[in-house]
Formats: sequence, structure tokens, C-alpha cells
Amino acid sequence: MPGTAVAQELSRTVRAAVRRNGVGDFDGAVVLLADGLEIAETLPPADRDFWRSRLLVTLSYATFETRGDDAA
Repeated sequence: MPGTAVAQELSRTVRAAVRRNGVGDFDGAVVLLADGLEIAETLPPADRDFWRSRLLVTLSYATFETRGDDAA
């Protein structure tokens, strides 16, 4: 996937995970975000760091809700 297509896919992934977190589907959010982290690895380092940060912040919320603050 070219960089722009990857960024669009990751943007959709973050939005979908935020929606799932919002309705309490934390496990569903985790699955989406794990896939997103794999996709982010295909990007150049600067872009990868940005997207990994967004994905991990969203993942930390789902982790907090399912496993507590120490795990998050």
C-alpha cells in the first residue's frame, strides 16, 4: 500500500477503534489496533512513529478498561 493509502486505512482503524471503545467493545478495539500496528510497520520511520503513537494511545484506553491502569 502506498503511504497515503496506508494513512487512510490507519485513520479508519483509529476511528473504528474509538467507536468500539465508546460502546464498551474493548476486545474488538484491541483486535483492530493490533492489525493497525502491523500495518504501520510498512511506513517510513517518521510516519510510522506518528501512527504507532495514535494507535498505542487508543490501545492504552482499551487496555485500561480491560486490565487496569498498571497494564495500560
